[in-house]
Amino acid sequence: SVIFRATSGTLFVMYSTGTALVYKALTTNDGANWNAGAEITIFSGTQSDPFTFSGYMNPTSNDVYVVYRSLGVKFRKLTYNIISDSWSVGNATDLGSTSYQYPNVICENNGKIWVAYYKNAVAANYPLEIKYSIDGGNIWNGPVVSVTQTTLTPARPKLFLFGNKLGCSFVSTVGLGTTLKWCWRENTDDEYTWDGLVGTIEGYDCKSDYSVAVTTDNRVWVAYSTGSVADVSSSIMVKYHDGSNWSAETAISGGCCYNPSLSLCGNDLWLFYQELNTTNWVNDKIYYKKYTSTATSWDASPTLLTTSQGGVSFDKMFIEGSGGGWTDVSADAEDVDTADVVQSAQTYMLWGTDDRVYFGKTSSVFNSVYYHLKQDGNDGDVSWEYWNGSDWSLFTPNSVTSVNNFTSASMTSVAGNGCNRINNEEESDKFLL
Repeated sequence: SVIFRATSGTLFVMYSTGTALVYKALTTNDGANWNAGAEITIFSGTQSDPFTFSGYMNPTSNDVYVVYRSLGVKFRKLTYNIISDSWSVGNATDLGSTSYQYPNVICENNGKIWVAYYKNAVAANYPLEIKYSIDGGNIWNGPVVSVTQTTLTPARPKLFLFGNKLGCSFVSTVGLGTTLKWCWRENTDDEYTWDGLVGTIEGYDCKSDYSVAVTTDNRVWVAYSTGSVADVSSSIMVKYHDGSNWSAETAISGGCCYNPSLSLCGNDLWLFYQELNTTNWVNDKIYYKKYTSTATSWDASPTLLTTSQGGVSFDKMFIEGSGGGWTDVSADAEDVDTADVVQSAQTYMLWGTDDRVYFGKTSSVFNSVYYHLKQDGNDGDVSWEYWNGSDWSLFTPNSVTSVNNFTSASMTSVAGNGCNRINNEEESDKFLL
């Protein structure tokens, strides 16, 4: 996903549904509570890889430039309306061959739009190419850069602005120890003039993505992993370019860490990354560290942001057997290593007619539930209810594999949940049945 913040404070969130590229606008009055707008489709249809897309928000106009892969690379401009605080989706412009992949886009202050991509033109030959447009993306010129590398790795280019320069990083070479390289140009240069073609940043693992960010002092920061997927020795490293040279590596994480993402907030740099659990993917975690400009150092220890399922454990979870009696499985539900969320007298979570399981939060309402089943249900019907403030009400989940038989990986309710007392718990508990 990609998130931008408009000058109005509205968040523009772009993501793939697996079959379409869409966005939502999120607004807030207090910074703590957010309202999500309708899901707007940018593109839907034949798309070889719905996850290879990129976007850039013009900091002056709030217009969003989007590139994505659909039988080649397509460009669209989303025009911002300051009165309605919304975006309208423009027509698609085809940048060329169906072999174009992993596009990345950026816009200079003068309105010149640049797109980089890799071109899988010949087996084991993945060149980097860069094009530009001076009319808002209707006509594209170039390629102005075409770097051919003998490699089995997609170039995965990333464009960035630093000082009066435009840079582009990309992947080169083959296998473990893959080299991360870059090229750049002065904004006063001819479009076909690129200096430092090609400079080396660092060797890194091509199987995990890398991230680039530029701080307010015009340092170019790069974060990458050092090993292959499921390699327990793989760590997240960062280094920066100070305008003259690349710094030494700084280790951010321990082993089994991948997919770093750098983000700038004010003068501080944030680095988010994934810690892989090689035994059970449900136990994957997302951490972050912050680089504080005033202290010129990274946090000593990482902070856990969330687990891979994108949520937090429920404060309370109970199972009520059809024969009566409660089983408090709150602690068991929080421990995802063991399949132990079961009734006390059974080895199953739901077994007989009228068995019930309650999901609850004490701190806030919720509208989704995620569960990882060791064994899917194979008989019977499961009904879902939420507490509407005075009574239990039936609802139909809108994100399931199978509502009946309890086989879905996740579900989302169609309404919020109110307050109710379950097993003599606090009145502030919010429960879903």
